[in-house]
Amino acid sequence: MWGKSNLYQESVAIPLIMAGPGVSCGITETPVSLVDAYPTILDAVGVQDDDQSVSRPGTSLFGLARTAVDNERTVFSEYHAVAAESGGFMLRKGRWKYHYYVGFQPELFDLDEDPEEISDLASDPAFAPIVNEMHMALLSICDPEHIDKAAKRAQAALVESFGGREAARKVGAPGATPPPGQES
Repeated sequence: MWGKSNLYQESVAIPLIMAGPGVSCGITETPVSLVDAYPTILDAVGVQDDDQSVSRPGTSLFGLARTAVDNERTVFSEYHAVAAESGGFMLRKGRWKYHYYVGFQPELFDLDEDPEEISDLASDPAFAPIVNEMHMALLSICDPEHIDKAAKRAQAALVESFGGREAARKVGAPGATPPPGQES
């Protein structure tokens, strides 16, 4: 399974290691995400974010490392790729992991019972309240349909800035290593 173009655990569950002055030894299981990088960097260099006009998500990892494990912390991720049929959005909160791909049925996984995300529970009526709760939590963060349309418009503009699809395909390194004996 190709795991870096989806929102399954093998793609989104990345171990994080911190070291440095004031960082004690230990392990925490509190979920974190890249939105925590900004406040962490500011915290590391002792700078305050004085721009109160902008609300930014995230929490300094230094603070999270010094507090009790928060398994209920909500973590959000999204994925957009040129030529992808749909933008992908993911929420993880506690044992639940919710995937929302625009235009497709959502997916719900119980990571405690199914850490490999084999059994999608979203279509099971018994889990409808959890699906609804997770979807409402996603909508409190963003409008997936709006974000997907905006991403596709930006991607189309980028492709056109290179002179169209065929010209853009010739820019940069190939997307994959060619097999032996084949030119890229």
